[in-house]
Amino acid sequence: MIADSTYIVSGVTATYQFATSDTNQAIAKVTGVINKLDVNALTTETATTTLTGSLTPANDKVYFLASTGTNADSVGAAAVAINAAATLAGSTAVSYVVVTDANSTSLYKWTDTGNDECTPDGSELVLMGSIDAVLNSSDFIFA
Repeated sequence: MIADSTYIVSGVTATYQFATSDTNQAIAKVTGVINKLDVNALTTETATTTLTGSLTPANDKVYFLASTGTNADSVGAAAVAINAAATLAGSTAVSYVVVTDANSTSLYKWTDTGNDECTPDGSELVLMGSIDAVLNSSDFIFA
C-alpha cells in the first residue's frame, strides 16, 4: 500500500503497491523500465485487458486505455475517453481502469452503476493514483 501522498524516485528500482483504499496518490519521476506498479492487492487477474470494442465490464478486471490524448488524471476526461474507446453494456461490476495520455498515467477504481456508458460526470470513477510518466501494460505487476 502506498503510505505517502507522493512518491518521488529517480534512477532507482522501485515497486509501488496499490491497495483498494488508495485515492489520489501521486507518483513522480517514474521510469517504466525500472519502476513497476503492483496491482496484485486489487485483483485476482494476471494481466490488463485492453479497453476496446464491445465490452461488458467485469469484476476485478484491470482495463488498459492507452494514449487517449486527454488529461488522464481528470475524472471527467477519463470517463469520456472510456466511452469513446469501447461500446459498453450495463454492468454493476467493480473493476479498475488505467488511462494514459501524452505525459502521464492514471489508475481509477471503476464502480459501474449499470449504465451503458461510464458516467461522464465521473461519479463511477475514483482516482487511485496518477503517475507522471506514460506507462504500458507491462509496467504493472499482478502477482
